[in-house]
Amino acid sequence: ITIIPLSDKVNKSEIIASAAALQMGSEHPLAKAIINTAKTQEIIPFETAGSHALFGVGIEGKLTSGPWSGKVLRLQSLASLEDSKDYSSIKDQVMEGLNAGHTISILQCAELETPYIAAFVFGDEVFHFLIGESTHLLQTNNISTRFCYSSF
Repeated sequence: ITIIPLSDKVNKSEIIASAAALQMGSEHPLAKAIINTAKTQEIIPFETAGSHALFGVGIEGKLTSGPWSGKVLRLQSLASLEDSKDYSSIKDQVMEGLNAGHTISILQCAELETPYIAAFVFGDEVFHFLIGESTHLLQTNNISTRFCYSSF
């Protein structure tokens, strides 16, 4: 995962701790990647009052610790922001990841003066993890698998 701060007022540890807090308990592959990033960097997720999925958009929850305590944060797909006035500016900042075909998620808080906190750029490692997890599940059910991988 590559993290691109979208504000000068944040640091990467706080970004990771906030995103991991939102994703705790989720089985989504991108959630697992964020939680794994927090673990490998020995970052303890902040606390939340719970989070919930937003179908086709992402996930949101209210933090109860950290710099955004008491505020609702949302981690959402870049595509879900297409109608936002800031979409072009955000897209420009993550263009390298988009051109490489990576998945982009945006951490934001509508309650802040500068609502967009950071962009998460998910590389191929997430998809390799998915393939491995899927293969294992199929094989444990005695289903043989063959995957062909090609980069575009």
